[in-house]
Amino acid sequence: MALDPNGKYYMYLRKSREDVEAEAHGEGETLARHENRLKELAEHLGINISKIYREVVSGETIAARPEMMRLLTDIENNRPDGILVVELERLARGDTRDQGLIMETFKYGNTKIITPMKTFDPNNEFDEEYAEFGLFMSRREYKTICRRLRDGKYNTAKEGKWPWGKAPYGYERYKLKDQKGYSLKIVPEEAEIVRLIYAMYTIGTPETNNKPISATAIGKALDKLRIKPRFSETWAHNVIRDILLNHTYIGEIPAGKRKIVKIMVNGNVKNSTPVNKDCDYFPALHEPIIDKEIFDLAQKVFNSRSKAPIWLNGTIKNPLAGLLKCRQCGYTMIRRPISGRIKQELFLCKKCDMPGAAAEDVMEKLLIALKEWLADYRISISTSQLTVIGTAVTQAKIKETISCIDKCQKWLDKAYEAFEKGIYDADTLKDRAEKIKYELNLSQNALNDLLEQKKSQEEFKTRRQSLIPKVEFLLDNYNNLTPEEQNILLKEVLEKIEYSKEKRGTKKEIPEFHLKIYPKI
Repeated sequence: MALDPNGKYYMYLRKSREDVEAEAHGEGETLARHENRLKELAEHLGINISKIYREVVSGETIAARPEMMRLLTDIENNRPDGILVVELERLARGDTRDQGLIMETFKYGNTKIITPMKTFDPNNEFDEEYAEFGLFMSRREYKTICRRLRDGKYNTAKEGKWPWGKAPYGYERYKLKDQKGYSLKIVPEEAEIVRLIYAMYTIGTPETNNKPISATAIGKALDKLRIKPRFSETWAHNVIRDILLNHTYIGEIPAGKRKIVKIMVNGNVKNSTPVNKDCDYFPALHEPIIDKEIFDLAQKVFNSRSKAPIWLNGTIKNPLAGLLKCRQCGYTMIRRPISGRIKQELFLCKKCDMPGAAAEDVMEKLLIALKEWLADYRISISTSQLTVIGTAVTQAKIKETISCIDKCQKWLDKAYEAFEKGIYDADTLKDRAEKIKYELNLSQNALNDLLEQKKSQEEFKTRRQSLIPKVEFLLDNYNNLTPEEQNILLKEVLEKIEYSKEKRGTKKEIPEFHLKIYPKI
């Protein structure tokens, strides 16, 4: 395929997970090697590279890769003749929507994809199909790798070895001798601090006047003793809490404690890692720091001290309970009721010095924000084609994958037929069948993922449509609802509300505060 020597050409470089591992084994810096290879290719083709994009972050989606986003924007605006990349798969291993976006951007920008193996023209029907299928199979391979890594960590934990990189406070990681994997060994100085934390929490120590204290108080006590954690100057409440709940200290290793859950936030896929309460625990090779009896006592104390939401006479009084977050520190704000000198209900942050505001003013501004958002959302729903396009692309991929499965099945049948006719010997049949079955397995896994994705897209579309009547009902009936009913309805339509205020107010002049709402779309 002839290239215009006077055209505009860019270069895109990105590291893969395998590249990072190869660099760790001394194979040299990946981006530098790829850049030299593509410069030689450009010289051979007689073209000049005017801009280079170097992606040094590892992101599953293109939204997490800033250089890719910049490249796509430049293709739309500048319409270069071609993009040089080491291999097609470097462009995207993201989901179907990401791959569709990339191919459409190259197609409508009339931009070729130039690799050392082949130059792809997205406006050529055969090249487009070849490139799309290449990206699609790359995604399937990526999912297979992730699945193997996940299973590998689980099996490592099952063997009692340490499957992660960073060791918890009180331990350090070391390589097991004459076998694969790592385990933990005790750091004596840190282990004593761990034992002190458990003692302070369960029975008390001389430093606490021999009385059990909370996780927050333990942090303050350790700071007062000038005992520092590993990576900061002071002890945070959540660090103490994690130490008290960590089964590693009794010689157990959790497997699957945090699973990645994908959620849709404002049209973007976000990863969440909630705690899995039903995870498995396996006996570890390392020596425990805490006795099982003391650990169980700490869990009993923790459960007895855990605070439920504030209820009064069985009824919640705060319509924003669990929703209103301080933008400065991220903590959930509380409602302070009328009492003593406090003549009006207030929303306050107990964690930081964020100025509070009257509850009535906050609720009034929230309802105004919801009305404005609803008006804009109705327009976006009526004009947006994202869901339609995404569903159409997924359906096309499902059809393409089913076709690929049928082809693989036919190839397999022909291989067996060739063996029966004496064209293939047993070794040739085995080799051929294994390759076809590998492709068949990849395609079948891909089909399962696509069917799940189609189901998620349909559910997402339903949620988007159902949100409007929920918000309408809330706005129309808000004043006739109890605070508990208001809270339930608000939680159905909002993920959270961020609150911020720069200056403290007075009775005569109340500085403006700001709310940012996060609808459940």
